[in-house]
Amino acid sequence: MFVVLFPSHDKDVVKAIAQGYNVATVFGLKKTQAMPETYMGRPVFNGDDSDLRFLDPKGVVVGLYAKGKAKKDTTGFVKHITIMMKAA
Repeated sequence: MFVVLFPSHDKDVVKAIAQGYNVATVFGLKKTQAMPETYMGRPVFNGDDSDLRFLDPKGVVVGLYAKGKAKKDTTGFVKHITIMMKAA
């Protein structure tokens, strides 16, 4: 798995995804909110359900909930997503 440590490495994330690596991303969501279905064109797998990364499916974004100080992050490390609702 390729782990993103700094938001300035977004180009490296795109490259890693293109090469089939899993990447971990911290989302600014409450634990009561569902992870996004996709991020950067890849399915999101909830990484907080287990610490057994070797069991993760291949080619996914491992989504993590922001915890501790990360809940107030403003550096770009924590990704804040906007969920768009489809009109009926």
